[in-house]
Amino acid sequence: MTGKLWLSSFRYLAGHPWQTGLSILGVALGVAVVVAMDLANQSAKRAFNLSTDAVAGRSTHRIIGGPDGIPNELYRDLKIDAGIRDIAPAIEGYALISPDNEPPASEHAGRRLQILGVDPFAEGPFRPYLSSQSSDLSAFITTPGAVLMSEETANSIGLKPGQEMVVSLAGVKHTVTLVGTIQPADRVSRQALHDIMVADIATAQELVGSLDRISRIDLILQDGPAGADAAAKIRAFLPPGAKLERTAARSASVDELTRAFEVNLTALSLLALLVGTFLIYNSISFSVVMRRNVIGTLRGIGVTRREVFALIIGEALLIGVISSAIGLALGILLGRGLVGIVTRTINDLFFVVSVRDLAIPANVLIKGGVM
Repeated sequence: MTGKLWLSSFRYLAGHPWQTGLSILGVALGVAVVVAMDLANQSAKRAFNLSTDAVAGRSTHRIIGGPDGIPNELYRDLKIDAGIRDIAPAIEGYALISPDNEPPASEHAGRRLQILGVDPFAEGPFRPYLSSQSSDLSAFITTPGAVLMSEETANSIGLKPGQEMVVSLAGVKHTVTLVGTIQPADRVSRQALHDIMVADIATAQELVGSLDRISRIDLILQDGPAGADAAAKIRAFLPPGAKLERTAARSASVDELTRAFEVNLTALSLLALLVGTFLIYNSISFSVVMRRNVIGTLRGIGVTRREVFALIIGEALLIGVISSAIGLALGILLGRGLVGIVTRTINDLFFVVSVRDLAIPANVLIKGGVM
């Protein structure tokens, strides 16, 4: 009897393709939107964390100031007077590739590159990937406008060592020269260094127009009493507006900034899923009404109420499973398109991030499938 019941159910679903198809499509779109939103959010956050890790390196703490940064003298005071050994200045900024370049660089006009200004003599403990660059250190220091990029970034722009490129910062055009490439050790490092342009600290100051100030000072402080004593000594040298914080605090502040944005996106995606769920509910309810005579006949020949209920629930589960599978595939495709939109919104409202790959964590797919 159970086999014949399922056969009658399949016949009904196959005999009403539009009704069945719309039910599947409604839930699939809801699942796809939920998955796509989660993938876009996590991809943007992962790209930012990778970029932050590449820029921060192995530092445990950092000194930051206001919008204007901190004075150069603070680095000298901490290095010489306070005797802090593992310390390195850094400058951060963003440049746009100018349309004034020759092809193929001109084809990337408007592409955003992050500028990282460093002191190569202090970089050893912090960003060891800089020691793997293929150029002479003297060229990096003495060549006007000298910069380094990952080999993959340089190739994507069409730039080779020794070639120049025009970039724009705050409307001011500058010419930079690629003096070498950085060879990342693994895939994660390669993604982290994407669209990062490394320059000597003096060159970076000229590019960003801040000759007497730096963006931050990176530090490596030990755990325990020794680190606490060093932190207290550092705080005694800090000027007004400057503060010492853990490097991990940056990621925490980013999470706090984007939490409301993510909640809004999640609410919208869940609304789409709710609409799909109502489509299934209405479709199943309509199918029950349409099959009143059939269900009555089944009850008359001995089919129990529990069996009829199991049949209806089974139809809903079948539609849900098929919809979830289709929704997961659509969600990945939709996520690739949404990641650009989400990234632009984050860039406009919160912080600058360049998302290159769509991260597809298993927990997002499991969440979408369960929904």
